[in-house]
Amino acid sequence: MELSRPADSQTVAASRPRSGHDVSAAPVRELERTIAGFQAILTDEDRKKLQQLKTTSHDSQSIITFTAELDLVDKNRRGKSVASRLASFLQTIEQFTPIVDTYIQSNPDIAALIWGSIKLTFLQIVLAVRRPLKNQILTAITQSFQSELGSYVENIRAKAEEVQGDIQLVKAQYDREEQQLQTTERKEATDHRKRFRAWAAEMEIFQAQRRRDALEQKRRRLLEDLSSFNFTSAFNSTRNKRHIGTAEWVFDTPEFQQWVKTNGPPVLHVTGKIGSGKTVLSSSIVEKLSQIRPPQQFVSFFFARFDDSLSLSAETIIRSCVQQLVSAIDMDSLDQKIASELDEYLSLARLDLFSLYLLSGLYHFAAKTIKQWFIVIDGLDECSTDQQSKLLKFFQGIISGKARNISVIFASRETCTNAIRSTFPRSQRLVTGQQSTSADIGSYVDDIIIEKLSNGELVISDPRLLNEILRTIASKEQGMFLWAFFVIEDICSGKTDNEIRQALRNIPGDLPATFDRALSRIVQKRNQDIAKKAFMLANATLQPLTLSQLREALSMKPGQHTLRQEDLVSGIERLPAWCENLLYVEETDNTVRFSHHSIQEYLLSLVSGEHGALRIDINQCDKLVGELCITYVNLDNFQTTLAERKKEPLTPPAMKIDPSGIAEQTIQSAIQGGVGTRVGRLACQFVKTSKTNKTSTQREFSLSSPIPVTGKAQGTADYPFLDYASTNWFKHTKYISNTETEIWRLFGQLVQKPAQHSQDEPWHSMEWKKEAMDGFLNHDNLRRERYNRVIRTMFTDTFYGSDDETDAGPSFSKLCLAFDYAERKGYYALACRSFQLLLEYPWMESRLEQVNCMLAVNKNYATCQNGCAGLIPTRLSHSQLVAELRMAISDGIPRFQRLPDYDSHPLCHCEDQHPHELALDVCQVLKTGYSRMTQPHLQAFAILTDVIVDGRVDTMPDILELSLTCSGEAHTLFEARNMHEMLLIDVLIQELLSNQSMYTGSVSAALSKFVKYHTTPTFLLHTKSVKPPSSMPEHGTIAYTIYFVHLLDGENPSATAPAESVVREHRRSFQLMNLHGKTIAAIFRALVIPILWPTYMASYIVWTLFGDILNSDIQHIADAHEDSFREAVWNNNWDVAAALLEIQSTAVDNFTGRGHFKSIRKAVRCQNCWRCTQNMVRQLTSSEKHRYSFRLCGAHASDFKDIAHALGGVYNVEKGTLLCSGQSTDALPERGEKLRQ
Repeated sequence: MELSRPADSQTVAASRPRSGHDVSAAPVRELERTIAGFQAILTDEDRKKLQQLKTTSHDSQSIITFTAELDLVDKNRRGKSVASRLASFLQTIEQFTPIVDTYIQSNPDIAALIWGSIKLTFLQIVLAVRRPLKNQILTAITQSFQSELGSYVENIRAKAEEVQGDIQLVKAQYDREEQQLQTTERKEATDHRKRFRAWAAEMEIFQAQRRRDALEQKRRRLLEDLSSFNFTSAFNSTRNKRHIGTAEWVFDTPEFQQWVKTNGPPVLHVTGKIGSGKTVLSSSIVEKLSQIRPPQQFVSFFFARFDDSLSLSAETIIRSCVQQLVSAIDMDSLDQKIASELDEYLSLARLDLFSLYLLSGLYHFAAKTIKQWFIVIDGLDECSTDQQSKLLKFFQGIISGKARNISVIFASRETCTNAIRSTFPRSQRLVTGQQSTSADIGSYVDDIIIEKLSNGELVISDPRLLNEILRTIASKEQGMFLWAFFVIEDICSGKTDNEIRQALRNIPGDLPATFDRALSRIVQKRNQDIAKKAFMLANATLQPLTLSQLREALSMKPGQHTLRQEDLVSGIERLPAWCENLLYVEETDNTVRFSHHSIQEYLLSLVSGEHGALRIDINQCDKLVGELCITYVNLDNFQTTLAERKKEPLTPPAMKIDPSGIAEQTIQSAIQGGVGTRVGRLACQFVKTSKTNKTSTQREFSLSSPIPVTGKAQGTADYPFLDYASTNWFKHTKYISNTETEIWRLFGQLVQKPAQHSQDEPWHSMEWKKEAMDGFLNHDNLRRERYNRVIRTMFTDTFYGSDDETDAGPSFSKLCLAFDYAERKGYYALACRSFQLLLEYPWMESRLEQVNCMLAVNKNYATCQNGCAGLIPTRLSHSQLVAELRMAISDGIPRFQRLPDYDSHPLCHCEDQHPHELALDVCQVLKTGYSRMTQPHLQAFAILTDVIVDGRVDTMPDILELSLTCSGEAHTLFEARNMHEMLLIDVLIQELLSNQSMYTGSVSAALSKFVKYHTTPTFLLHTKSVKPPSSMPEHGTIAYTIYFVHLLDGENPSATAPAESVVREHRRSFQLMNLHGKTIAAIFRALVIPILWPTYMASYIVWTLFGDILNSDIQHIADAHEDSFREAVWNNNWDVAAALLEIQSTAVDNFTGRGHFKSIRKAVRCQNCWRCTQNMVRQLTSSEKHRYSFRLCGAHASDFKDIAHALGGVYNVEKGTLLCSGQSTDALPERGEKLRQ
């Protein structure tokens, strides 16, 4: 279990060598003695072989060749390749050889013998702590001249002073002695200069070596950045499965022989049915091609694995293949110009993040270093279609370019045949599963049967039955190794000869039937529960689990609180048997995997039937892994451990280091599986023996720098599944459900953990915060762009300063980052859990609520299965939510899911809001949902609203720009109406008229710009037709509407009004758009009533705006008419008031509500009153409208005399005139309710 590092960490002091001892040479001498001892125990023949190994290289390709040769030593041996299992171990040893080379540069023979004598590798565990020769030399180089030669200089200075004193005292007596001393001094100086020149030459050599080492280190870093993928793991696993003598027929085929030639076809496609041995064949080809060393030829290889998502990336494959070649190149023997160009191109490629363009160039540069470059890529069909296409197109560019010495093999199922043929027309095709494959299957079956007999897994009484088994399998194998393997497993389940013969008679004819048999045996042996759980875990985990990790995962139930030793599955090594070998344990790393991709596909595709219970669902698999990870990380085991740690003293006792234990753990970490365990024990014993033989004067194993007493490795050793669960729990949160109450609670605990107690989730890192604020350049999703705004809002100084994280829980901003991370990565349940925690945040304030509203309107509810939408009505401000949703619609969100049970909100006042705010429409969206595809007009209205709200009317988009933005036809948007039954042009006119200070131009000019007229349309006297704008040629009423508004908002419109004959012509010929009543009322209020129009113009204006629609059953038109009439009366525009009444029935006069408008209406309709008025004040201008009184006839003067006191000064009894104050009064009030039709 992992312990925390104390503040005052204990360190182990490194002992210092005594002065005068040559510590730098001691390791080399000891190494020489050990090699000599090793050689002494060898026979003469073995010593000759060891000397021959001095010239052997030790790269990965040499290891492949060496292990392949070992299998051929015993020509009579059959079965699986044994020597190939040493490959992983040897590759680990190979990684240490650069270090060994550094130690013994002074003796190349020793370096060569090290590789030949693998036993000596373990001595380096002890030697590694000693100061190497190179460091000693470099230290001397870097010291100053004074520190190196200071003693000599001081000696010379002392002697010179002594001589000078003698000269001054007895100069005359010691002239001869002085000459002798000078001679001696010159000789000593000459000796010093010689030594200095030798030292300088030696220093120059070491400086050059230092530069070479720095260049090599830089190259290694670049190659590590280029690719660190373990390309040998899958290859070694495949080699372990190959049986000696099989997969060699391919070398005699004409297709292979043509391809391997320098001028042969550049691409060979190895294809065949499932389980026909394509991958094993590819490994055999790699072995064969590895026998010839660079610079003659080199083989890069890559084996894609279906259970390793990283290996299925085209970029991973491309980078790994070129990295293998560049790593194997001997730069010292390479032309310096090419080597320099290669290094420069590597650096350039890294700066460009290894783009495909620069990788292509790197391939061409690398190809120049080799005569023939072979590339073998197996498992192309495992990659997705887009990755296949990306990979094939890349190699198409490579092969069709300047590089003519590159040959590629693609191995895949037949599904890739068409893609490869179309990309590489000259490619050759080699098909497995035919006669040659059948011969291999025969050998394979023989070996398996012999192995089963020797292990006691197959027991037969009748010797003839053995031949029956072999004949039956040979007659039905159809070229599939996989089929043969499972058929043998089925046969071995027979307990008697009769049962075995019965199995042979009912032998399945294809792979699915074979898998059915395996499932039947699982059920028959009552292993279905543990087998299905193992299948689900193997399917969903992001990387294969080790056997010990899988043991813990199989032993848990979601939601449990502790894991005890007695809970663990016993005999987990029997898991492959429990699963009838549908799963197997990989020997190289002890991981559990499906035996073949087709098994995984079969289990996922099972339908209800005999074995339907063993079917696995990909979503349920991911959910199970997520639940187990969440459960595991929350186990009380870790809480107890944490409590125990807190009780420990802060200053621990001196740490004791066991070198043998470190040796064992290091080897086991480097070499996974059973091989690593055995080699680790050997290393442990070897180091113990070595330590025992040391004398007390030898240096003890110690460290020279402070280290923490404990680390994570200790915790993961006790809890193997912890490493996977803590690293990947959040990656399995797509399908976690709140219906599982306990899991949901534990899930929330993990999300809420502050950074100092977290599992290092990505959203706690500064890197993610920076990317989230910068906007994720590789993400162009609109929803993600809006999340970016939220994050930037969160981390402003005014907001973020009060958003500190405490031990009690995470800050609001960290929850936002978790939500943002989950939404971007598609971890749906994590997004839901974070969102719900944000809604439940205990210290809610207006700024936080605004952020929550922004997240709420952008959340992906289509993937939500946890009722997030149902929480919004009770947790968020309705008005704020409506405003944020309107802005989101304006920005172009594609859809918004309706909120359940949102039919009415107690605090909803959207119907009372101004129409341009679009509140009513957006409120309806909360209830019914929104789709940009089917409701593009709503985005257009929202954009117009944003322009108005922000006061940016001058920058308002035109109708064509709106149609492009909203992906809708211009005329469709123009005719669309909001829930107030208003057009876009209604909203625009109303806003322009109500806020004229926001817009500097005329209303008609703004309308012209909106519909894409270059100039505002006007009428000449002889105009008989109107040309519509090019943006909407079908809308002929637009031009007349703009002209009419231009007539009203021009300078001194009453003076420039057209003649009465022209007006009559316009009235007969043209028609206005069907504007909303509130728009008409706004036009009257702002443009008509302030002007004293000629009587014919007043009638024309009223008729144009209302006309026949006043008689229709449209409430807002009737309301607009009444409002306009009252406005005209209040402002003494009696001509307009009369024109309004002229087109309205007198029956309406009785339904005008409270006040005395009924009396006013009767007077204005009276012709006698009008004659009296016209005789008096028709000479007034618009600016004198406040003096425009309406004189009553005698009859109406008598009527008004009775109500004069109630009119509040509107009626002058003495003059018999009506003159209003310019605003409503109690006697002449505003309309209080809708008019009755």
